[in-house]
Amino acid sequence: MKKRIFTITLLTFIVLFTGCNEDSITFSEEISLESLKAGNDNPKTDPADANYFDLTGNLCIKNFGYQPEGTPLELWMGVGNQDAGTKVGEVTFIGNCVRIDLTRGEGIYDLTAIHMDFVNDYDEFPTNKPGNPKAGHFEYNYDSSEKLNSVRIAPSVYEICGIALSGYNLGAIHVDAIPGEGSSGVSSVEDFENLLPEGLVTMRVEDYVNEPNLSYFKLNIGENGGIIAGECEAWCIDPDRSITRSSTYNYSANIYSSYETLPSEITGSGNIEYPENLDLVNYLLNNFAVGDEVQLMNEDCSSSDASDITKILTSGDIQRAIWYFMDDDMIYSSTIGPWDQKRINAIICDVELNGDGFIPGCDDYIVFIAIPLNNVGGFDQPVICKIPMSCESGIGSGTAWADGKYGIGFLGNQWATYFGIGCD
Repeated sequence: MKKRIFTITLLTFIVLFTGCNEDSITFSEEISLESLKAGNDNPKTDPADANYFDLTGNLCIKNFGYQPEGTPLELWMGVGNQDAGTKVGEVTFIGNCVRIDLTRGEGIYDLTAIHMDFVNDYDEFPTNKPGNPKAGHFEYNYDSSEKLNSVRIAPSVYEICGIALSGYNLGAIHVDAIPGEGSSGVSSVEDFENLLPEGLVTMRVEDYVNEPNLSYFKLNIGENGGIIAGECEAWCIDPDRSITRSSTYNYSANIYSSYETLPSEITGSGNIEYPENLDLVNYLLNNFAVGDEVQLMNEDCSSSDASDITKILTSGDIQRAIWYFMDDDMIYSSTIGPWDQKRINAIICDVELNGDGFIPGCDDYIVFIAIPLNNVGGFDQPVICKIPMSCESGIGSGTAWADGKYGIGFLGNQWATYFGIGCD
C-alpha cells in the first residue's frame, strides 16, 4: 500500500493547548482503435498536434482520433477511450459567437456552468501545478443561473458573442451538464474542484451545544461558499495547530477538494503531513459515523472479545482514526472526548483493507478541506468536512469538454481537452 501505516501504541493521556484545541503526435490509421485514448492518456507534446477546427467549428486538420474532417466540434463527458463517454452537444462558431447546442447530444441536458478560454500559446491557459486546467479561471465564465440565462437563446442552446476567434490559436470549452427536464442523473466527483469557490470564504468553527456530537466540531461556511455554504460535520487533520472555536469568530479560508493536488505550503512536516491518504479519509467518513456499532479489534486486526467496552463509535474514536492516517504525531488533545483503542482499531483495519483508491460516487459523501487564515500571515488548523453527492437513476451529470473524445489533453491527470482554431 502506498500509504503510511504504523502501529499505534497506547499513550499517556496528555492535555495540550495546541493541536486541535480551542483558543495531453499525430496518429496513423494503423494504430488500433482500442489503443486510442482521450484526455490524460493523450500524448502531451506540441499543441500543433491538437485537432484544428475552422471558423465555423468543423474539423479541418485531424491530428488525433478517427472522426472525418468536417465533423463538428463536439462536447463529450465521461470519456476514457474511443468506446466510452456521452456526447452532450455540439459547438459551432458563427461570426464572433460561440454556440453550444445541447439538442445535438445523446440525451436531454441542461447546463449549470460554461467556462471558455481562447489563447495564442498553451501556457496562457490557467492551470494548476500538475497541469490540470482551472476552468473556473477561464476568461468566459458563466456559472450562475443569471449568467446562463443571459446567453440562453433557446431551452437547450446557448450563444456567447463578442469573441474574435480568428485572433486565437487554441481554445478550451468546458461545461457542467445535468439531465434536463424528463431526465435525472448523478453529481460528478471529477468536477467537484471546479465547483468549489475560487476566492476566500467566511467560516466559523463551532462546538456542539445541547446536542450530540456528530463530529469533532461543526463548520459553518458563509454564503460566499457556493455549493459548500452552510453547516457540516467537521474534523481536525493537523493536531500540531490550534483553531478558535466560537459561534462569533469568523475566519477567512481557502477551500480545496480532497482529490486535488494541495499547495506545497500547506503540506509536509508540521502541516498536512500525509495528503496522499485523503482517499482513505473519504472512505472512512463514508463508512463510519458516530453511533455506529463496530466489532472490537485488537491491534493486529483480530477480533476482541472485550466485554467491558461499548461497541458504539464516538466522535473521539473517529477523530483519532483520522489523525492516524493524516498525522505523524500521536499525541492527542484532551478535547476530543471519549475514545477507545479497540473501537479505533476496528476503523483502521477496515480502512486499510478497503479504502485505498476510494472515490465517492452515487449517494456518497465527498470531503473538502478548509484552510483558515490567521492574522499573522499564516494559517490555523486545517479542517475537513463532508458534503453529500446527489444521486438518481438515469443519464448522468458531469463535466464535458469540447473535442473531449478525440482531442489532445492537458498536461495534468484529468480528461480535460483543448483544440486548435483555424486552418492554413
